[in-house]
Amino acid sequence: MAEGRIKWYSHQLGHGFIICEDPLGDVFMRGEYIMGTDPWSLDTGDRVTFEVVDTPEGKEARTVTKALPKEQLRGDREEDSG
Repeated sequence: MAEGRIKWYSHQLGHGFIICEDPLGDVFMRGEYIMGTDPWSLDTGDRVTFEVVDTPEGKEARTVTKALPKEQLRGDREEDSG
């Protein structure tokens, strides 16, 4: 799985781009491949995980999942240990 941040996403067009955190560069994404979350909840800068697929048009993100903020992950662990 690759990780990145939403560069931009158009709710009207149903697609956008992810800034990938490895040498892949920007990766195209379609709203139909957003998993486990409402596409309307994606905003610029949101962290996501995804699979990269080679298509005739270039690299494309599939199974895009919104990642939890690191602060929230830390908070969840603290609550569990208490």
